Amino acid sequence: MHRNSSFIVYPTVVRRAAPVKTGLERGGILLETNDFAFHFELSTNRRYLQLVQEYHYASLRGDKADELQQIFDDNQWPGYVTKVPIYAETDSAYYIPSDIFLSNGFFVSSQLVSSDFTALEEPSESFERNTMLFVEYELASGVVEVNFAIGLLPDEIMAQRVADDRIGYFSKRFTQYSIRDEDPGDGNGYHWWNPQMTVIHRRKLEVDAAGNTTIDPITYYIDPSVPQEWREAFRTGVEAWIPAFERIGFPNAIRAVLPGDDDWPADYRLGDLRYNSISVMISKETYAYGPTVIDPRSGEILHSDIVFEYGFFNEVMADFDMKSPTDPPQSRRASTDDDTDTPDSAMNSKKFAHVRTGRNQQCGIAREQQHQLDRIMLRSFAGDGDGYVPKRLIAQHFADIVMHEVGHTLGLRHNFAASTAYSRDQLRDPAFVAEHGLSTSIMDYLPVNIFSDLKQDEVDKHPFFMTTIGAYDYAAIAYGYSIIDDEVPGYKHPLLTELAAAAPLFLTDEAVENMLNPYAQLFDLSSDLVDYAADRLQLVKNARSSDALLSKIPDDASWTTLWQRERFLLRLIEQAIRIVRPVLGGVNVTHTHRVNSEGAHNTTFVSKDTQLNVLNLLLRIIEAESGLFPEPKDYGMFVEVVGFDNEDCNEAKLDYDCLGRGLVDVGGYVLSIRGKALLAALFPAMNRIVQQDVLSPLTLHELLNLVWNRLSNLKPTSETLLALLDEMLRDVISNHNTDARIKRAIEEQWGVTEPPVVVVVKADEGK
Repeated sequence: MHRNSSFIVYPTVVRRAAPVKTGLERGGILLETNDFAFHFELSTNRRYLQLVQEYHYASLRGDKADELQQIFDDNQWPGYVTKVPIYAETDSAYYIPSDIFLSNGFFVSSQLVSSDFTALEEPSESFERNTMLFVEYELASGVVEVNFAIGLLPDEIMAQRVADDRIGYFSKRFTQYSIRDEDPGDGNGYHWWNPQMTVIHRRKLEVDAAGNTTIDPITYYIDPSVPQEWREAFRTGVEAWIPAFERIGFPNAIRAVLPGDDDWPADYRLGDLRYNSISVMISKETYAYGPTVIDPRSGEILHSDIVFEYGFFNEVMADFDMKSPTDPPQSRRASTDDDTDTPDSAMNSKKFAHVRTGRNQQCGIAREQQHQLDRIMLRSFAGDGDGYVPKRLIAQHFADIVMHEVGHTLGLRHNFAASTAYSRDQLRDPAFVAEHGLSTSIMDYLPVNIFSDLKQDEVDKHPFFMTTIGAYDYAAIAYGYSIIDDEVPGYKHPLLTELAAAAPLFLTDEAVENMLNPYAQLFDLSSDLVDYAADRLQLVKNARSSDALLSKIPDDASWTTLWQRERFLLRLIEQAIRIVRPVLGGVNVTHTHRVNSEGAHNTTFVSKDTQLNVLNLLLRIIEAESGLFPEPKDYGMFVEVVGFDNEDCNEAKLDYDCLGRGLVDVGGYVLSIRGKALLAALFPAMNRIVQQDVLSPLTLHELLNLVWNRLSNLKPTSETLLALLDEMLRDVISNHNTDARIKRAIEEQWGVTEPPVVVVVKADEGK
């Protein structure tokens, strides 16, 4: 019945020999990309079955298919990954060896390439449309048991929905061959040629004939690994999306099922393609991710798992405990910030030559250090007499993050512009936030809603977290899931255009990574970015104006705890720098489209006054304004843990060291942060100002003059900072890629010139 049917393979770690290895934890998904789809074909001599990895990056339009079918088939032939002999054949099955598949991780996971494996008869099991095959691997890093979930793709292909860049969905892009006829309703006598098509990833939803019930609601099973105390918070995070679907005619379209609920399935197992799950693993790292399985033919999301690392819960509870250290003990490190990424595993088998690029979405929201800063701030405002944050706020924090991750598994990308929609006054209004949220989207990375002037008598009613989805989330769900009766797959329906045009501002990861728009930021809040950054500095000054740091150190705590708390304040200053840096020379470039044959679009530039405010804020840090940094006379208070070189003092091991204690180089940390502020004042602002030419509200000379005057008038003079500035500028003007206008401005303003060319004359041989 299903001999040539398309199928997917989804490997999940069931258990692994200790110690925990990152990437191979229980519940970890070993799928390296979400675009794998396979089918079997019988060889021409009928002696072998060939495993074909399907190619869905090109298609042939039906209106001209006859003309191009043969050449298309010949050029898009995917070949096969491997072939295996047929041992026996019946009317309903072929019997083939499995070793070639299992020794190569079923060609979806290079981590499982190993000849040392054992297929487990128990608890392997088959169902109508999927199979779970349990395999034990003996890897160099230890024994691991894996569940290969193998599932058929749907018999009925879901209708594709075209993407719009004003709404952020994960999507697939493919090439269409053949000219297609006029768009429906165009009637303009022209052919429309666009060989590229982008379609969104989304779930398939249907309602009954009466429109009263969603036939197959999106269900998330809260795995028993989730701590019982927080399962209801997880349910809240899932079901916060219900109103968005109700608004477009899907009642009860999404729900959560907990262990012990009447409809909890007796045969539930992690990794089963029948059950979307939210689970917890134990790992060395703190993160959450939400891999999805996609039907590459349509973009339909077939299955998803959201996985939290258990250390996330540990960190949350420690951060919310007033009497705990803010960090685990760590040996001395060179920087206050460490955002090193782990490279992907290299493909280590010839069998993976067919692998194409795709994405198994991992979201960094749960592991962001900024969450730790926010939780520490919250406990200082909302902690009770014993130093604990109320459980209702902790539950809101968990629900907030679950809402975000569920959004990913519905197909939504990040929207980092959403947090700039509302004013500071609106964010202080509990009624406003209850209705609208802190942001237009939960798909932003949102900080805790704290400003420096929050009063103690306001704390009980103050909205600290996002407890509802936002206006953009409603718009995005409407775009992706609305029923449009006369929609033609592959064509943009006018209703979709209207929905996208009316959606709140959307900016995503690429804008953040390249600092393309100042409103695309992580962990910012309110419509006034400069005010928000300045308020971070005020929070630091408030903390220094009292004995808050010292008074929160419990009896018998190591004095290294004081430095851990001090680092928290220094990181707040760094956050302020990161927020304002893209504002200098900033341009509000959006995904705007032309409307009604309007004239040319003009981009909006950040005003001169705003940019000058940014410079003043950065110069406050560069000048080490009183109250921002610890006083040099107090540097002797700060002691840190010191281990051997490259030793992780937070690692569990039998031979634990880290008993060194050393004086912290506080002056070095402070100078490093002041240097970051100086860097942010000049780069990439100078390049942007030159790029904008006469359109730039701030001139290059105005920028350089203000920075130079303030540095020159420092009291006491900072020779180190001036030397750092001189080094920066000489590097700029000696770089042959630097724009000549920047070089000239630096030379005229500061008298820094290119170093002379050194000519080395080679001595004549034999002399």
